[in-house]
Amino acid sequence: MDNRIDRFAEISKLSLEMKSNINDLFENGGMLRSKNVKAICSELSINIEELMLLLLPVAEYFSIAPISSFEVGSVVQGRTNNFDNFSNLYLGANFEYKNLSLNFSIHAEQAAVSNAWLNGEIGIESIATSAAPCGHCRQFLYELSGTNPLPVIMPDEGSKSIKKVDIQILLPSAFGPKQLGCEQLLMGKNLEGESFVLNSQIDDEFVLLVFEQAKISYAPYTKNYAACGIQLKNGSMFFGRYAENVAHNPSLSAFSSAVSRLAMSALVLSELPESKLANDFATNIKRVVFVENSTLSSQKKYAELLLSNLTNEVVLEYYQADVRNKK
Repeated sequence: MDNRIDRFAEISKLSLEMKSNINDLFENGGMLRSKNVKAICSELSINIEELMLLLLPVAEYFSIAPISSFEVGSVVQGRTNNFDNFSNLYLGANFEYKNLSLNFSIHAEQAAVSNAWLNGEIGIESIATSAAPCGHCRQFLYELSGTNPLPVIMPDEGSKSIKKVDIQILLPSAFGPKQLGCEQLLMGKNLEGESFVLNSQIDDEFVLLVFEQAKISYAPYTKNYAACGIQLKNGSMFFGRYAENVAHNPSLSAFSSAVSRLAMSALVLSELPESKLANDFATNIKRVVFVENSTLSSQKKYAELLLSNLTNEVVLEYYQADVRNKK
């Protein structure tokens, strides 16, 4: 059985059956299914929020931080299901592009939210972090909640208790979607996606899969709906969607969303027991496809820059789409 979980003190105390359950997250790109969440909470006699804090060091294990060497993890609680009142948990970690400035980095909270969204969640119940989120991430999280509650769970320094603070408290007098007249929220339904069409006839299955992801991306301000797909030499595919932000800079690009998904995959970690640098797994990339809606805003050059940072052996395959008005 996979023994990676034994490096985490509290979780290593689990029975072999429970270790097998929690190792499921390595095989599912940092997702722990609700049935396993329930079983682990029962064995450890803890609630889901306490489990989320226990999983933070596991989330940090996925971090790729060649510049700062500062590993950050985050855990998102998906929507509670109607079967057992438990939720899936989704891990995320920070990612830095070696030899590029840190403003290109993916934050752990962004990665965890994106992981949940790409796995079909339409909202989250809460998010756990090892410390209060930075301002960048507070603004990013506000795009999820708007004026709705969103608990941020943290360990209470100096005690074993849990500190829970709502995003409304962490970001007072917030500038959010409603300030620009936007009724949508991140992870909600894209109201325009169904009217998307590609500008050219395409029968490439991989391109069409990326196009479907672009249709459910989030870009209410620029309408630059976009998605990216990364295919490895073994055929594995990883997708990412654009998550736009009202404050612009906290937006998560489609390319970085896909890279984060790749970095969270057990495939990458299992192949690289000694090293977690981006350039190591980039050698396995076969194709990168990018689809975006044609607007005054474009992510093409941004994606090309980041791809060239990872590998010079792959050229970005770029396709444009349009939003056609419904008749």
